Amino acid sequence: MIPLMIKYPRLYLNSNQHNTYIQQMGSSVEGAWGWSLLWRRLLFEAEIGMSAIFLEEIQGVTINAHQLDKWVWLNDPSGIYTVRSAHNLLDNDSRDENLDGAFKDI
Repeated sequence: MIPLMIKYPRLYLNSNQHNTYIQQMGSSVEGAWGWSLLWRRLLFEAEIGMSAIFLEEIQGVTINAHQLDKWVWLNDPSGIYTVRSAHNLLDNDSRDENLDGAFKDI
Protein backbone atom coordinates (compact mmCIF):
# COMPACT_ATOMS: atom_id res chain seq x y z
CA MET A 1 0.00 0.00 0.00
CA ILE A 2 1.45 3.36 -1.06
CA PRO A 3 0.71 6.34 1.22
CA LEU A 4 -1.46 8.94 -0.52
CA MET A 5 1.09 11.70 0.18
CA ILE A 6 3.62 9.70 -1.88
CA LYS A 7 1.13 8.77 -4.57
CA TYR A 8 -0.19 12.35 -4.97
CA PRO A 9 2.71 14.61 -3.88
CA ARG A 10 1.46 17.78 -5.62
CA LEU A 11 -1.95 17.50 -3.98
CA TYR A 12 -0.35 16.79 -0.62
CA LEU A 13 1.86 19.87 -0.85
CA ASN A 14 -1.19 21.98 -1.68
CA SER A 15 -3.25 20.58 1.21
CA ASN A 16 -4.02 22.65 4.31
CA GLN A 17 -4.71 19.45 6.25
CA HIS A 18 -1.30 17.80 6.72
CA ASN A 19 -1.67 17.11 10.45
CA THR A 20 -5.41 16.62 10.55
CA TYR A 21 -7.35 13.58 11.72
CA ILE A 22 -9.61 11.93 9.15
CA GLN A 23 -12.64 12.83 11.29
CA GLN A 24 -11.74 16.52 10.83
CA MET A 25 -11.58 16.20 7.04
CA GLY A 26 -15.25 15.57 6.45
CA SER A 27 -18.52 14.59 8.04
CA SER A 28 -21.12 11.88 8.01
CA VAL A 29 -24.48 12.92 6.58
CA GLU A 30 -27.26 10.33 6.66
CA GLY A 31 -24.72 7.53 6.99
CA ALA A 32 -22.57 8.62 4.02
CA TRP A 33 -19.17 10.25 4.44
CA GLY A 34 -18.57 13.59 2.70
CA TRP A 35 -15.03 14.92 2.33
CA SER A 36 -14.19 18.57 3.06
CA LEU A 37 -10.75 19.00 1.57
CA LEU A 38 -9.02 22.36 2.06
CA TRP A 39 -6.41 23.62 -0.38
CA ARG A 40 -3.84 26.41 0.06
CA ARG A 41 -4.61 27.68 -3.43
CA LEU A 42 -6.81 26.83 -6.39
CA LEU A 43 -5.73 23.71 -8.26
CA PHE A 44 -3.69 24.16 -11.43
CA GLU A 45 -5.09 22.65 -14.61
CA ALA A 46 -2.69 19.70 -14.43
CA GLU A 47 -3.82 19.00 -10.85
CA ILE A 48 -7.53 18.88 -11.63
CA GLY A 49 -7.34 15.48 -13.35
CA MET A 50 -5.08 14.21 -10.59
CA SER A 51 -7.56 15.39 -7.94
CA ALA A 52 -10.43 13.60 -9.74
CA ILE A 53 -8.47 10.33 -9.59
CA PHE A 54 -7.58 11.01 -5.94
CA LEU A 55 -11.22 11.72 -5.01
CA GLU A 56 -12.36 8.58 -6.81
CA GLU A 57 -9.81 6.57 -4.83
CA ILE A 58 -10.79 7.96 -1.42
CA GLN A 59 -14.53 7.72 -2.11
CA GLY A 60 -14.16 3.94 -1.90
CA VAL A 61 -12.79 4.14 1.66
CA THR A 62 -15.27 3.41 4.43
CA ILE A 63 -15.06 5.98 7.21
CA ASN A 64 -16.56 5.19 10.59
CA ALA A 65 -17.19 8.63 12.09
CA HIS A 66 -17.92 7.13 15.51
CA GLN A 67 -14.56 5.38 15.90
CA LEU A 68 -11.39 7.20 16.92
CA ASP A 69 -8.38 7.29 14.59
CA LYS A 70 -5.52 5.11 15.78
CA TRP A 71 -2.18 3.77 14.66
CA VAL A 72 -2.09 0.12 13.62
CA TRP A 73 1.12 -1.94 13.22
CA LEU A 74 0.47 -4.01 10.11
CA ASN A 75 3.31 -6.44 10.77
CA ASP A 76 1.54 -8.06 13.70
CA PRO A 77 -1.96 -9.63 13.61
CA SER A 78 -2.87 -7.82 16.85
CA GLY A 79 -2.10 -4.44 15.24
CA ILE A 80 0.15 -3.59 18.20
CA TYR A 81 3.84 -2.78 17.75
CA THR A 82 6.27 -5.00 19.61
CA VAL A 83 10.04 -5.23 19.47
CA ARG A 84 9.65 -8.91 18.55
CA SER A 85 7.49 -8.08 15.51
CA ALA A 86 9.99 -5.41 14.38
CA HIS A 87 12.85 -7.89 14.86
CA ASN A 88 10.99 -10.52 12.81
CA LEU A 89 10.35 -7.98 10.06
CA LEU A 90 14.02 -6.97 9.92
CA ASP A 91 15.16 -10.57 10.14
CA ASN A 92 12.93 -11.66 7.25
CA ASP A 93 14.01 -8.69 5.11
CA SER A 94 17.68 -9.24 5.89
CA ARG A 95 17.55 -12.85 4.74
CA ASP A 96 16.14 -11.88 1.37
CA GLU A 97 17.99 -8.66 0.58
CA ASN A 98 21.03 -8.40 2.85
CA LEU A 99 24.06 -9.57 0.96
CA ASP A 100 26.63 -7.62 2.99
CA GLY A 101 25.80 -9.13 6.42
CA ALA A 102 24.71 -5.86 8.08
CA PHE A 103 21.94 -7.60 10.05
CA LYS A 104 23.92 -10.74 10.86
CA ASP A 105 24.36 -9.86 14.57
CA ILE A 106 20.66 -9.14 15.08
